[in-house]
Amino acid sequence: MADNIFRCYTYPDRGGYYAVCLDLALIDKRDTLEEAVAALDENVIGYLETVRSNDWEQELVPRPVSRREWLHFYRLFFLNAILTLLGKPLEGFMAYGRKEIVDVSTQEMRLTYA
Repeated sequence: MADNIFRCYTYPDRGGYYAVCLDLALIDKRDTLEEAVAALDENVIGYLETVRSNDWEQELVPRPVSRREWLHFYRLFFLNAILTLLGKPLEGFMAYGRKEIVDVSTQEMRLTYA
């Protein structure tokens, strides 16, 4: 099993929050920031379990998002950096990494902040 760290970010849009995994091309939208992050975590775990159970890991991990999505991320990232310097960070934007952890006794996979 690979030692993977997945880059993710969140942003608000039209009354909800999006959570995006840049390294697996997964996205989720929910009403709250916490719900979006939790739903994306479930999607990442489900995706990895499916990929591994079918022995597709070499082909499908990583599976990066499009350049357009990367540009969206960097636009928000730099806008947030500038606004943070001015004392007004972008509400709902969060860039973070997730590291997969496997419990050796139960073989259960979970994600933690990297």
